[in-house]
Amino acid sequence: MLPDDGLSIIFVDEITIAKLNADYLNHNGPTDVITFDYLSEKVFPDTGNDDRTIGEIYICCDMAENVAKQHNHGISTEIVLYIVHGMLHLCGYDDVKETDINKMRSKEKEILSILNDNFELNDLFDLNATGV
Repeated sequence: MLPDDGLSIIFVDEITIAKLNADYLNHNGPTDVITFDYLSEKVFPDTGNDDRTIGEIYICCDMAENVAKQHNHGISTEIVLYIVHGMLHLCGYDDVKETDINKMRSKEKEILSILNDNFELNDLFDLNATGV
């Protein structure tokens, strides 16, 4: 990675993420987060300048809202989890095999613990506000 490399985080609805899931992963239905790792694929979208986009993380806000209600915590906490999950994919973590899933969940918990100790995660996102 280079100092000016970029990472895009895109917030989408269930319809959009379901289409991405079908088009790029051959999976049916919506999911919580999809990560495109351009570093490992050696593909960089043209940003119109010399910076590279190293990846994109698509976050499904509808899914985050539903899961947050099920787990009785705020949507911001769920969205941060999805961002951490996507970034771990960019760092080489995978969640296909059971052993890999366990490693990823352990790292997610470790990072979320650090973030929770330093930030009020529940106040980061307000999906009812304009512009989010």
